[in-house]
Amino acid sequence: MSDPLTALAAIGELRSEDEDLTNLYESALGAWSLTDPTAAIEWMLANAESLSVGSDPAATVIAYLVPNDTEVAVSALGALPPQWQSGAAESLAAAWLAEDQASALSWVLRQEDKPYFADILNAAAIDMSNRGSQEASAWFDSLNSRAADIVRPTLVSFMTSRYPAAALRIARGLPSRQRSDTIPRIALRAAREDLQAAIAIRQELTGQPRELFDVGLAGVLAESNLPAAEEIVTDIEDGDVRDRATVGLFPMMNLEQAESRYLDLADPRARTIAALYLGEAYEDAGDGERAAAYYRAADPHGVWLHAVQGAINCMVRNVR
Repeated sequence: MSDPLTALAAIGELRSEDEDLTNLYESALGAWSLTDPTAAIEWMLANAESLSVGSDPAATVIAYLVPNDTEVAVSALGALPPQWQSGAAESLAAAWLAEDQASALSWVLRQEDKPYFADILNAAAIDMSNRGSQEASAWFDSLNSRAADIVRPTLVSFMTSRYPAAALRIARGLPSRQRSDTIPRIALRAAREDLQAAIAIRQELTGQPRELFDVGLAGVLAESNLPAAEEIVTDIEDGDVRDRATVGLFPMMNLEQAESRYLDLADPRARTIAALYLGEAYEDAGDGERAAAYYRAADPHGVWLHAVQGAINCMVRNVR
């Protein structure tokens, strides 16, 4: 920017009660910060009271300051109007974590008395969750109880998909209402990595939550231990849920086993799904007659046309 002061003055002339100039100020100050971040922050602080904009311009300038002079950035943050500090502090923390993680984390934890402490601590939690399960877990364990409670939901949210076992351990400290919804979901994700932890969670559940959890756990177990999965399904008291869970195990069974379980199903929906599965399985195996029979059993009205076509395709392949 050849003349930032002229640009900022021109933006000021556009001001009116109905127009939000935040984006313009953010662009101008951000461009100035690329060449002279100290001058940009000084201008912004000098004009803070007269600028009826949000915290975004301040956050942008302070983020640009970090690589050049972190001390100046921290000092500038303290000089900002209170209503700007939260957004600017979060930008400062994110930029600093990218530059010097250890120093940034140390600074974050020293801000416990600041109103923006939770914001910057959660920014640090997101950064840590991206650095791996062990590093994030070790950092979490080093926090005091207040800080741990602040970041716990953030870490659980960001770690569940990639590090479910670690997320499960952290989630155990969530409030009871959040635990009841969150823990079983994470435990199922973690089951492949830590089956014993998932089984322990299962013992804590009762009623419908236990049965729904068993459906998911059986599906995971079936990949490596079909008898154990069937044992879990057998424990499900609700017959319809048990039948549907049984059908979920069909892909891990041979056709003889699947047909045997099919005969025991009582739930109409489960029988339909099972018949469709067996029809497709027999079609793939080249047995058009059995494929047609199961397709017909699944739905003699809608699916039957698909059944006939599948059986014909199968027979044609056999002739060839």
